[in-house]
Amino acid sequence: MTDTQSYDVTLAITNSQGGLNTIAPLERLSVLPGGQQPLLVELGVLKGGHRVLFAVQPGAVLNGPGNCTPGRIDCEILSLPVDQTEGLSVRTSSGVNQVALFAVTGISTTDHGSVAAADQARSQESAAGRAVLDDSPLRALSLFRYDPSLGVVLDLRNLTVGTAADLGGNPQALSRVARALGSRSLPIPPPTMTPNVGTSSGLTVSLQLMPQAFGFMLTRGVAVRVSSNEAANGFATIAISRRTAKRAGIKTGDKAVVAIGTGTVSGVKDGTVMMHLHLSRAVAKQLRPLGYVTLTVHVTLLDSAGKHVSLDVTGSY
Repeated sequence: MTDTQSYDVTLAITNSQGGLNTIAPLERLSVLPGGQQPLLVELGVLKGGHRVLFAVQPGAVLNGPGNCTPGRIDCEILSLPVDQTEGLSVRTSSGVNQVALFAVTGISTTDHGSVAAADQARSQESAAGRAVLDDSPLRALSLFRYDPSLGVVLDLRNLTVGTAADLGGNPQALSRVARALGSRSLPIPPPTMTPNVGTSSGLTVSLQLMPQAFGFMLTRGVAVRVSSNEAANGFATIAISRRTAKRAGIKTGDKAVVAIGTGTVSGVKDGTVMMHLHLSRAVAKQLRPLGYVTLTVHVTLLDSAGKHVSLDVTGSY
């Protein structure tokens, strides 16, 4: 997209009379299905021009092929390409009631006579949607930022999170994993190692950092053993001290603790998984000359009922 263009989104949504309404163009931050039932807020076109993002408000239930952040269990941001139909329902005290079906039917660019005219078009937004977002409790909103100078939504996540097979609490499996993670100088911990455990209204989660060599951690990701008694999605952050950040040449701002990676977590199930938190190549390159580092991993997991557990674990590598 050029400096004198802006994106237009076309959306089709079913109505209560069995018909179909097409909105063209859809104003950014439009509330769907409407102001009386603000279940979704359209955030704009994701950088790249192929997907549209929606903030999913509490009580909304989605069913379809769209991508959810942090995951389907607790969908806060929906990413939808063109011509994929998503079902929208609302959760009430009596159950889940279908509200509508909707699809992004077009993403196009509009030419403007000047850069100023394009900037003005990119800055337009719905006041109703802005009001909803200002009061929204969604944690994932901070991971996506609309840049009016580009006319797109930027994905700010710089921490890639992957999960591996269920370890099942098997001591031999844990030893094999620990060796594979590159711990050459550190002893393999016995199976009686004590993780950090948190509980909230029946949701119980534990975290355990796994032994790793410094260089292996930078290339393969911070390994965390995660156990939960329910399937869950969530968020993860890796942070270092202000002093360490300065030594690595990382901008610190005015905070005592500096976040060097933020991402979303999915794939946690009833049982145990191995989670790998991969720092960006740029951050890993800045840390590598230090030769060692102490970092803190903060994880918040949420179940389908909205219960959440937040835990911190700190490791030296």
